[in-house]
Amino acid sequence: MNRLAGLADLPDCIHLLPQQLCLVFLREFLGRCFIGLILYIVIFIVPAVESPHFGAYMAAMGRSAVLAYLPVALYLLVPYVVERYDPEPWWALAGVFAWGALFATGVSAVINTVNSQLFGQFFGTAVSAPVFEEATKGMAILGMVIFLRREFDGVVDGIIYGTFAAIGFAATENVIYYTRFGGSPDGLTQIFVLRGVLTPYLHPLFTSMTGIGFGLGREHGTSWAKVVFPIGGYFLGVFLHGGCGIMRRQLR
Repeated sequence: MNRLAGLADLPDCIHLLPQQLCLVFLREFLGRCFIGLILYIVIFIVPAVESPHFGAYMAAMGRSAVLAYLPVALYLLVPYVVERYDPEPWWALAGVFAWGALFATGVSAVINTVNSQLFGQFFGTAVSAPVFEEATKGMAILGMVIFLRREFDGVVDGIIYGTFAAIGFAATENVIYYTRFGGSPDGLTQIFVLRGVLTPYLHPLFTSMTGIGFGLGREHGTSWAKVVFPIGGYFLGVFLHGGCGIMRRQLR
């Protein structure tokens, strides 16, 4: 049996082989996360290798990573409280979190960088980032719906999985922002307060729209609902994301 065939059989094996399912799920998700990590390195680290300030850059990125990931446990308290009566498998949550933190950020970084260079920074912020970031994060939810649908019951699960993927994405994205704009203690404090304190749930808000769409499709059950609701949720998330990006540019 090839790998794709094995994936197609995953939903029918959940109640029979939970441990094997956990390993296969993490292998498939984390394998793609590794691809995202490579893309991330190519975009943000490789270009700086020949710089005389490479050491300082990596040190700043290390500090930024600690600052970005340290509050993640606090951010995850909200979805934890929401799902405490019907908790999702830890490995499923870990998988979608890693997907957002690595695959979604790596792929989106490449696409947004190319589009910004080709069409300008405004296009990158207002169009490319919302469209492709919400798509790559939403793919984690789509993967749950297709391959682990017995672990996806409805709207609440859509919000939970979307939130975990988005918090992972936001944490890695914050590493870049803290490194880029945190050249001074004051600058680092300002960007941390803005992104890490005041708006840590923006990405979860955007991606939750896609999760709600998939959840409504699951609960409704009809073929058209499984298509219309997720697409509608995705575009609502894109609209909110784009609007927020435009407002941020106007406030700079």
